[in-house]
Amino acid sequence: MAWFLGTQQLVLEIHVYREANGTVDALSNGAKTRVLGYHLFNEPLEEAKSTLYVDSVGISYTRISKQ
Repeated sequence: MAWFLGTQQLVLEIHVYREANGTVDALSNGAKTRVLGYHLFNEPLEEAKSTLYVDSVGISYTRISKQ
C-alpha cells in the first residue's frame, strides 16, 4: 500500500509473536491462491473471519518459551 501511495522507502519493525498474529497468518495463506498484485477488500475474507472473531472477543494465547 505504501508503494501505491508514493512511498519508496519504508522501514517496519514488528515484534509480534506468531500466536498473536493469526489474522495475518490466515491472510498470507489465502494469498497463495490469488493473482500477484494489489488487493483491497471491503469485507473480511473467509480465511480470516475466525481469527478476527477470536481477536475481537479478547481471547489470548500464552507463549511458553524455554530460556
